[in-house]
Amino acid sequence: FVVFLAVITFNRNKDWLNPITIWEDANRKGNTARIQNALGHAYHSAGDIHKAKRHLEASLVIDPKNEASWLSLGIILEESGMLYAAEKAYDKALKSKPNMAAAWKNIGRIYLKSGRENEAEKALLKSLDIDSLYPQTHANLGFLYSKNGRLGEAEKFLKSAVRLDPDNDKYGCNLANVYLQKALESDDIEKIKQETEALQKVVYEMASELYKDAE
Repeated sequence: FVVFLAVITFNRNKDWLNPITIWEDANRKGNTARIQNALGHAYHSAGDIHKAKRHLEASLVIDPKNEASWLSLGIILEESGMLYAAEKAYDKALKSKPNMAAAWKNIGRIYLKSGRENEAEKALLKSLDIDSLYPQTHANLGFLYSKNGRLGEAEKFLKSAVRLDPDNDKYGCNLANVYLQKALESDDIEKIKQETEALQKVVYEMASELYKDAE
């Protein structure tokens, strides 16, 4: 009997380690926007996009101004390639909470993907002004400036992205590319040397991380 109770307790505790189980249980006791939003997050994390979308939409039926649900729905729509619908969702989030840095960051990314570079720059800078700790915001500004030949600004933002997220190889590669572009465009031998050394440093640091992982 003691062993039986122990097994039941173990299984119950294991279930309660699963966010979906926790929030589905809460949902049976009361249907709120917060619970539906949490279920949307849980199913999204588990890779079930359809259920995630359904619960986020249910959250918004209960509370049409829930900025967190609009943001999460926008992310799912963007991941599904539905950029126009994602943009509208992020816009709804911003109407509910104008100073939502994550929504400005994400709508800036949508503008960038859509080729609306001026709008992208304004949105990303707005996000940065509210919260400067999102590495993706720095990285996307760096990419935008690099693409338009504004290499000094690109270097500044990509260095910030690498500092905030040193394990992201893409940021390091984009920074290395900026140093390479600067070296290729310069006629000053000393300047070329400086940019080449900076490039070598970035490549060395990335290679060191790869070898560390391999060990």
